[in-house]
Amino acid sequence: MPKVSSSIDQSPPGGELDLSAEALSALLLRMFEFSPVAMLISTTGPDTHRYVKANKAFLDLTGFSWDELAGQDMLERGPAVDSPARKRRLRLLQEHGGYRLEEVEIRHAGGALIPTLVSSQRSTIAGVSYDVDMLMDVSDRVAVQRARERDLAVAARTDGLTGLPNRLDFDLQLAERLAGAAAHTAVALAFIDLNGFKPINDRYGHSIGDMVLRELANRLRRSRRDSDFVARIGGDEFAIIFDLPKGETLSLDGMLRRIADSLFEPIVVGDGRTLTFGAAIGVAVHDKPGGNVDDLFRLADRQMYRAKATGERICIRIATKAGRSANAEDD
Repeated sequence: MPKVSSSIDQSPPGGELDLSAEALSALLLRMFEFSPVAMLISTTGPDTHRYVKANKAFLDLTGFSWDELAGQDMLERGPAVDSPARKRRLRLLQEHGGYRLEEVEIRHAGGALIPTLVSSQRSTIAGVSYDVDMLMDVSDRVAVQRARERDLAVAARTDGLTGLPNRLDFDLQLAERLAGAAAHTAVALAFIDLNGFKPINDRYGHSIGDMVLRELANRLRRSRRDSDFVARIGGDEFAIIFDLPKGETLSLDGMLRRIADSLFEPIVVGDGRTLTFGAAIGVAVHDKPGGNVDDLFRLADRQMYRAKATGERICIRIATKAGRSANAEDD
């Protein structure tokens, strides 16, 4: 970096330095050019806004060269993005003479949008209006904020104990599946309510009960197909959403039996004790586009309670298209 030197004549005793307008202008220009803050000067009129001068930090930020921008209309070339928010900022300049730290997206020469904070001041010199903009790149801050928002959104839809989707995510997924069901696709909903889980909690404590729920969640993950959606909807209740080709709903019984066989194998806890339990599984099928979430939910819930009432260790009841129910039991 070249050495920069300066000298100032000694002022008269008791006086102050006399900085001429020309010297001040030169210093301010150097400050503009070498500032690490992106700065832009534009001229503005009723219908056009043109680039007058930009510093190196501005060109580095936007990826444009000054030859590409000099004298150009800001909305025809360069990083300015036309939007209602930009029109609002122009009104602030017109009515109040400036604004501070407005969130503004500008377009990089490569096409990407860059989040910035912009402060602007309008001045009129010899009858010409000029806007001086200062821009701060806040891409890193915005990236961190968006990542945090994504993490919070995921956490809000995840069951803290098992890591499965929770009731909120289940409701959203079921509505989405029903809304997107095609003429050739059926949606099946299976409610799984554990049998024999409360005695495990009562006898061995909640830490063992929590371990059982986590193991069941892992077994559900391993046994599901890629297209199946598995959730814990509360307590010892789980749910599975299936997409099925219309006309193949009879395959549900065999599919659920295979899941139940792997799901309800005995669990051996840390001290060697073996825990055995089962479930009441109620299933409802919808094979028409745009189904009603509440109706399907109630039908599956009703089938689950009917399965529960049998007293069997594992009982599966499926509401068929005609409204009848089929059941399968496993001692």
